[in-house]
Amino acid sequence: MKSVVIITAADSKFFDLVQGTVLSIRGKEQGKSVEIGFFDLGCTPEQVDWLSKHVNYIVEPDWNYNFAGVESVPSYLRGLLARPRLRRYFPDYEVYIWIDADAWVQDWFGIDLLIQRSKKRGLAIVPEIDRGNRLLYGPKDYLIDLSEAYRYHFPSLSVEDLHTYPLLNAGVFAMSYTAKHWDLWDFRLSQALARRPSIITDQLALNVAVYLDGLLKETELLPAYCNWTCHYGLPKWDPRQNLLVEPYLPHTPISIIHLTSHSKREGRHVLLTTEDEKIEMSLKFSDASLEHQKQSLTPASAEQLSFTTLGIYLSQINLALFPDWDPNLRESVTASLEPLLKSILLSSNPQHYALILSAEPDYGMAESVLEAAAANVTIELMDLGHELSVEPSISLVKTLNSEQWKRLLARVDYYYPLTHERIPAGIQPALDKLPRFEFPTG
Repeated sequence: MKSVVIITAADSKFFDLVQGTVLSIRGKEQGKSVEIGFFDLGCTPEQVDWLSKHVNYIVEPDWNYNFAGVESVPSYLRGLLARPRLRRYFPDYEVYIWIDADAWVQDWFGIDLLIQRSKKRGLAIVPEIDRGNRLLYGPKDYLIDLSEAYRYHFPSLSVEDLHTYPLLNAGVFAMSYTAKHWDLWDFRLSQALARRPSIITDQLALNVAVYLDGLLKETELLPAYCNWTCHYGLPKWDPRQNLLVEPYLPHTPISIIHLTSHSKREGRHVLLTTEDEKIEMSLKFSDASLEHQKQSLTPASAEQLSFTTLGIYLSQINLALFPDWDPNLRESVTASLEPLLKSILLSSNPQHYALILSAEPDYGMAESVLEAAAANVTIELMDLGHELSVEPSISLVKTLNSEQWKRLLARVDYYYPLTHERIPAGIQPALDKLPRFEFPTG
């Protein structure tokens, strides 16, 4: 039996990201000889040719499960639904490591931990809980969506409390060949597929297998630096080590950077250094070193940098929205955002749009509602056969005073009124000067 295989997957839209995954592995001394398997989910011939020079196996997975509506499900889900059966596609390895296409290896020590602990316990994986994870602070509205997802996919199981357990992020994990998790994960996923799958269905099934089927004692929970989920909290930059590190002391270097959710859509991020200075840099892997990337930074204008420092990203067509995030209005606000998202995604250049949404007073609710609306629209458009290769920029804005809002609105092109709004005090005159946004026609 061979030792270790690292597996990833991508279609043509994620190819630039998965290139970083592969190069970040091959660029390490330990990664030069490790075997890499790749699930081809729709890459171009040119992309496959590049992959053939850098990975050991290229496989097109099938759907693995028979479920209603499979013909209308996005084809990239094949890569996720194949994961409980990795041993079938890449047989006879002691350890199987999965790394999502939007993750890359900065330092090899996390890979070593994944290998060592999966051999010892069966599964090694990172829970979405850490002092640098913003979800731990403030309202926990996102748990409502997680609870609903469990109950949707597993209606016959006692999953009422599962949302209170740390979610195990399946974007990076290692599993030994003999782990009990494989078969139970496979079984739970087959149950979940009685309902239409989403991008988290197989992850939910793995969590059910671990928490409900008694496998937690055979699961190693690794620290966040083995799978740093960037949309939950940005890392810091250590200029002395030239590494991305945890944001709090002792600033442990991060092994695997995971550009989860919206963090992969933002070209550059404003980070704090370990000396609390602000720098602007990309978190995507480049075969050039991060040190080169850091030194080649060019400062934005003072005004624009002040916006990006607050997580606000402008583009060619900027829209301001002020939803009321009252929990009682959740469904109404979700429904009011969906037509806007749909019209932009169907426009000729969705990437030219930037949506600036006030997230006051409930950032957690704002993010939860926005992600639900985006997911609904994405599934609808994909079901209709649309290829969604680019997206608008979306910024959730919090803690701006009236003067900051006025400066920001001076850079905004349109105001998108909603039925239920919460307008910050003192900015209505500036808002009234903006033209109302009309849906693009093509």
